[in-house]
Amino acid sequence: MNKTLLLLICDFLLISILALVEFKPLDAPERVVDEVAESGMERDLVEVLRLSLEDEAENRRRLAEEAAARARALEATERTLAETDRTLEERTRELSLTRDEREALAAERERLAAERESLASEVQLTQADLARQEAERRALDETLREERDRARQVQEELRRRQEELAARENALRELEAARTALERERERIATDLRISQTERALLSENLVAAQAEVERSRVEAERARVQAERLTEGVVELADRSTAIQEEIRQSRPLSQNVIFRNFEQNRIPIRFDVTVPTLFGSRESSHSMETLLVDHDGQIYALFEASRSPFRPEDLGRLQAVRGQMTLGTRAFDILEVSFLRGDPRVLAVAVPREAVEGAGLMPFRLAEDPLRFPAAVVVSDERGFFGESRFRLQPGTQRYLNMDARLFNRLFGEFSPRRGDVVFAQSGELLGFMITDNVSVVLPDMRSMENLAIGQRFDAREARRVQERLQRLLQSN
Repeated sequence: MNKTLLLLICDFLLISILALVEFKPLDAPERVVDEVAESGMERDLVEVLRLSLEDEAENRRRLAEEAAARARALEATERTLAETDRTLEERTRELSLTRDEREALAAERERLAAERESLASEVQLTQADLARQEAERRALDETLREERDRARQVQEELRRRQEELAARENALRELEAARTALERERERIATDLRISQTERALLSENLVAAQAEVERSRVEAERARVQAERLTEGVVELADRSTAIQEEIRQSRPLSQNVIFRNFEQNRIPIRFDVTVPTLFGSRESSHSMETLLVDHDGQIYALFEASRSPFRPEDLGRLQAVRGQMTLGTRAFDILEVSFLRGDPRVLAVAVPREAVEGAGLMPFRLAEDPLRFPAAVVVSDERGFFGESRFRLQPGTQRYLNMDARLFNRLFGEFSPRRGDVVFAQSGELLGFMITDNVSVVLPDMRSMENLAIGQRFDAREARRVQERLQRLLQSN
């Protein structure tokens, strides 16, 4: 039996015995008290006895409490024993079930041992089969390897025979081509032979005719020589007329604005004037640089510019104290010795330029328009702004020298812009008409004749400049 269960039973029996014991009060102390009282003992002894009685009562009360506690413990023990009995019963049932399971487990173990022995025998059989299959596989691999070797040999033999067959076919084609070429060559030779025979016969027949033809040709050559001399004279005359016709065609055919502007850009030369003018406390030097337009007229080349962009404005000539000028053509520089105020309008000035320098620089000067009114519109080019456009014009009444230009110009590249004084005006044939002398009037230059010439450089004379200013102002006021 379980030791714990045995201890619990012993405790239960001890508590039951204690519960059955009856503790009775002792009579001896009371008798002692009575005797002492009767004998008249002192009060202290009585007090001692009283205290002893109180202690005894306290002990009884404590024992009663302990008995109650033991009773409660006994009840708890009984409950514990009941629970223990239930646990024992459950354990007993579990042990009975475990015994059945052990028996079933033993039976299952025997069954598994039998199956293990069966599986071991099957494994042995399987291993034997695997060994046999492995031997068969190795034999099959060896057979496949031999078959592949034989197939590779057959492929090599087939490839070799195909190469031999291709070589034989190529040789056969070459032989066929050679045979065809030989047949063609034989036919060509036969044809050439027949042609040669025919040509020989024809040459024999034509020899006599050729001799007669030579004689006739000699006579005709003499006649042709005489006729050629006459034709040469006619060609020279026709060439002269053709040049005039070509020039007429060129002048009557308008050029595009882009072509005119390109020619304008490519045929200009820069010039610079250094001037000295008086001030309130002495004098001041300044420099004027501009691009001038080249014009070829009557065998002389001129550089033209408008006075408003130079130090030679008619109203400012009297203020000049000294003037020096220089032009540049390619890599060469030339001093300017004289400026000319043109008769067509003195607000346009010209400077003579050496022809050999212009030709050496590869420049193509413009020409003056021979028929300014051939086209109804002109091309205006702004020298400073780089604009160009086409503008219609009207001839001023009573004069052939000035044109009224439209105030607004339209250009596809640059939009709208207005002409200004100093802009260059070209005919649509590409020839020069003149310059804008106001914002809406252009002068037409008929020629390059000068109205006044002013020497500059070392030969400059301020008094001559004032005289030229007075004459130009009178002329402009009269116009």
